[in-house]
Amino acid sequence: MTKDLEQKKIDYAVSAAKGIIGAIPAIGPIFAEIIGEIVPNQRVDRIVAVLTELDKRLTATEKASLTSNKYALSLFEDGMYQAARSLSEERNKYIAIFLKGCASLEEDKFSIKKKLFFILEDLTDLDIEILLGMEHRSGHIRYKLTPRSVTYGEYNRLDELQKFEYDSAKEAWDLHLSTLQRHGLIEPEYEQLDEREPNRHLDEKTGMPRIIDYNVTSLGKVFIRSIGHEIWKLR
Repeated sequence: MTKDLEQKKIDYAVSAAKGIIGAIPAIGPIFAEIIGEIVPNQRVDRIVAVLTELDKRLTATEKASLTSNKYALSLFEDGMYQAARSLSEERNKYIAIFLKGCASLEEDKFSIKKKLFFILEDLTDLDIEILLGMEHRSGHIRYKLTPRSVTYGEYNRLDELQKFEYDSAKEAWDLHLSTLQRHGLIEPEYEQLDEREPNRHLDEKTGMPRIIDYNVTSLGKVFIRSIGHEIWKLR
């Protein structure tokens, strides 16, 4: 009985997938393999959620193009892996919008799309929110992440778990910045040398020029476009 229920869930996901790409029979086994052998059954609903978002956006022409394009299909399979791990509606939209942009993918564009999709997989929703905030010049997200400063005495009164949580929260912002910078999506803006005070621009701890801000790179702007944020004013 349990196996029957599990199979029904898999059949439902495969059926939804077939509907999205135009009900072409050849695609069924691809989804059956991805969903049935690799993706745990309890995650099938997550895949269906992404497929539903994709179905809203694909035209009939794009559906037909998707099924006959080996590069698009490769990314589509990657998308099903990402869908299985999606934890938010926003993430479902990012994946669906990205895949829509790959429906007619040509060979010379495959490599960059593959890398952009990998970046999407590696970033958390909060990483993306920070990136979008930087592009939009909104600083509220940093204040949301940064914990209230505590005095030395207050810190010492915390138990070990509370100290760990406080220290982790203090490092969270830098960790998000490090992730975005590692992928080349942002770059630091340094304080400029003042010839009248040649050491003023140097950070006392590192001896390097002081970082005063971060800016979204050209690659960052391309990534933002690839997940559908046309509403953001891209410079």
